[in-house]
Amino acid sequence: MSTHHKVTKAGPTLDTGNAGGISFTPSEATQQAINAIAEQMQSPDADHVGPVDVDESTILDDAFTNMTSPPSVKIANKAFRKKLEGTLKPVDVSTLFLKGEITQEVPILRGFTVEFRTLSSAEDLFIKQRLTEVKAEVVRYVEDRFMIMQLAAHLYSINGEKLPTCLVEGKVAQDKFNERFERVINLPVNVVERLWVHWVWFQTRVNDMLDDDFLTVG
Repeated sequence: MSTHHKVTKAGPTLDTGNAGGISFTPSEATQQAINAIAEQMQSPDADHVGPVDVDESTILDDAFTNMTSPPSVKIANKAFRKKLEGTLKPVDVSTLFLKGEITQEVPILRGFTVEFRTLSSAEDLFIKQRLTEVKAEVVRYVEDRFMIMQLAAHLYSINGEKLPTCLVEGKVAQDKFNERFERVINLPVNVVERLWVHWVWFQTRVNDMLDDDFLTVG
């Protein structure tokens, strides 16, 4: 007669208790690792999260995120704006009180540089009044025309050539403004789009310098 021996298995075994399933006893090192993971899941610590590299050249700049028709990310991304503004001369707010406007020179393309300017209230109202001429047109046409009118008024010079002054004795001269408008509207569409992007950034820089903290004395 052969003799039968009881075999004892090492490692996980089926649990015959009420709970069922697999039961095993982890080593001390394994248990410590499990406890550490559990603590991190219950109380995540941001300091333990390493830096995440983000390619800002693929992210649209914040100035355009809420627009219904934003520009291309290629020409209006965060990385490009940071690189550009690192090369510009700071906005000189003092000229607003000395000359009535703030200007800043900005390179748009290689060989194409413009100088932007701020507007007077008279110029701003003039542009809005001129929009009544196209009120019967489709919305997109009105929006694009308004953008080009804004650019025409906000340009101080192109490649060092000063554009005609709109204001004559405090009032906007129609013929002078029309000269500016024709100058902009005859530029290539992709150049106008880039002008618009840089104009929005110029406006943001000026507004940032004119915030309450800057103007507060003491």
